[in-house]
Amino acid sequence: MADRDGVPKTTTPRGGWIRRIVPFVLPQRGSLVRTFVAGLVWAGVSTAVPVVERHVVDDVILASKSPLAPWLLLLFALGVVGFAAARTRRFHSSKVMLEVSYGLRGAIHHELQRLDLQAHSGMATGQLVSRANSDISLVLTVLRVLPTLTSNLVLLIASLGVMFYLSPLLALISLVILPVLVFLAYRMRSRLYPATWDVQQRTGDVAQVVDQAVTGVRVVKGFGQERREFERLADTASGLYGSSMRALRLQARYSPGLESIPSFGQVGVLALGGWLALHGQISVGTFLAFASYLVLLVNPARLIARMLTAAPQVEE
Repeated sequence: MADRDGVPKTTTPRGGWIRRIVPFVLPQRGSLVRTFVAGLVWAGVSTAVPVVERHVVDDVILASKSPLAPWLLLLFALGVVGFAAARTRRFHSSKVMLEVSYGLRGAIHHELQRLDLQAHSGMATGQLVSRANSDISLVLTVLRVLPTLTSNLVLLIASLGVMFYLSPLLALISLVILPVLVFLAYRMRSRLYPATWDVQQRTGDVAQVVDQAVTGVRVVKGFGQERREFERLADTASGLYGSSMRALRLQARYSPGLESIPSFGQVGVLALGGWLALHGQISVGTFLAFASYLVLLVNPARLIARMLTAAPQVEE
């Protein structure tokens, strides 16, 4: 239920963050449905294109069993449908993000206005502002990634099904990279989460120091404490810098692996697929289809790994 300003009331059900975010997402269910439908259409088109390419190479170019023009028109039509679906998904996904952001910020403001003076006196303003911005940003990141992740999961499952139908051996090799990516993402998550949480805490400390200095500027100037306030801000900012560098070092340790493992999988599949094609065990069109599917599967694999890394920050 929303108040007269269109902001959902803050008496949302207790529990996980998904239950608490539902009242803000439900008013945008129309755009959300369009986003997911467009994502499914995009996944279906992306899965169908390599199959059409395989038929063009094997049956049209090499065997000359059918004319080329109808299949080229089909590829063009699939490209147009894929473009329209991707545009629809991105537009409505961004619209949902903006509306939810507006609702969350309005709900926070409504809750702050409801509290009495005693409650406000016990709050750290800098921590409140910093945590509100960072938490809303994390929720919006999940809302932005979730439709894309869903469509990419459908693309991943459909593509693997077609790949197993075309060549089970090559499909198994392609599937090997997924457990490795998930394992590496879980290791990165367990180490990166405490570091990112500490960065959020220290960011709030810096905002708190700045807020106190600005609101009490007359007192600071009256007692000549400018140097003391500057040193306090420098110490707090130095702690934030060190915490951020720690998080960056952890990201630098694991991120290259998340980026390079799919490429290693591509090398293995292309090498074996090329050898099978040269020895006539698979057709040239099948090899081309596998190469196309490998390009399509790289982004879903990396997206799943990033989502596993970012999820704990939202759960807390």
